[in-house]
Amino acid sequence: MEKKHERPLRHRRHLSPGRPRRINARFTTAEADQVTVAAHRAGLTPSGYVALMALTAASAGATPHLDPLRAVLGELSRTRIALTTVDPELLPGVIDRVDAVLQEIRAGLPR
Repeated sequence: MEKKHERPLRHRRHLSPGRPRRINARFTTAEADQVTVAAHRAGLTPSGYVALMALTAASAGATPHLDPLRAVLGELSRTRIALTTVDPELLPGVIDRVDAVLQEIRAGLPR
């Protein structure tokens, strides 16, 4: 990996007293390379970048989905709720089809 930087890397804003907690993350070589490239684009160290992204996601309430079907299940569930709040009579059959897809997905998920 190339180590040239257009601007010097910087750390996140320092605190006094410093941050007392440490959380270690493990990456494959390819994953670490991706993080390093993204950190350099942001002008941060890889550790500072990982910390900033984790805190940003956590404060936004983001939840990573390890199983793509779980993400789809959540989205379909939210869509179904939205459909029922509009007017189910305007959407004949749509809610029934969404329910059928939800059941298919639930059946395919590991317990």
